[in-house]
Amino acid sequence: IVRGEIERGHRQTITDSLDGKEAITHFEVLANSNGKSLLTIKIDTGRLHQIRRHLDIIGFPIMGDPKYGTNNKNRQGLMLLAKSLNFIDPWTKKPVEMAVGFDLTL
Repeated sequence: IVRGEIERGHRQTITDSLDGKEAITHFEVLANSNGKSLLTIKIDTGRLHQIRRHLDIIGFPIMGDPKYGTNNKNRQGLMLLAKSLNFIDPWTKKPVEMAVGFDLTL
């Protein structure tokens, strides 16, 4: 959940490099209400704080992020949740997929 209302259905790809390395973040707005927006995010690269930094760069910091964004306090903490993770296991070289079921509303 980010601070600021972004039009529902808006899609964007952020390609700003981070620490001199390529960083690609895709997002789509699922819902917005009361100055907040719920996003689904996919990253093509995995840089340190990539999602947090990219969203702050475009002016929509994650709610409750103490490091990025100003005046962004939230009593519930950082509003960033991984719904699913997909990666190649470095030892077996097989794909690994993990998912969490949740119902998040604004």
